[in-house]
Amino acid sequence: PYPNLEQLLESEETLSTDRLWLEKVERVAFQQIGQAGLTPEGLALELAVSSRHLRRKLKQLTGMSTADYLREIRLQKARRLLENKACDTVAEACYAVGLSDFRHFSKIFHQRFGRNPSHYLNEDA
Repeated sequence: PYPNLEQLLESEETLSTDRLWLEKVERVAFQQIGQAGLTPEGLALELAVSSRHLRRKLKQLTGMSTADYLREIRLQKARRLLENKACDTVAEACYAVGLSDFRHFSKIFHQRFGRNPSHYLNEDA
């Protein structure tokens, strides 16, 4: 349902200043991703903007709320970890992206990508 973040960044419709801002948000989010406490408010603080400004700008550029954006970043990172076999278990990938509820992680991962996270671990390289 959400656009691929890389496609969004490559979109010609995105102005260069907006693209640079979104790249900064993504960079900061990926740096903080392993922390369970990474929240929309925490991300805004790291970016030195108000939560309201962050929410509005993300909604404008991505169509996502800040919470949805952070979930998407976490799921994308988890998918990369699993695809690259950087984690031995799904639970390890879940915890690596700052989530603590393994069952919920598996559910939202499947909803987003149409596959269980364990599918990536069972694939032959």
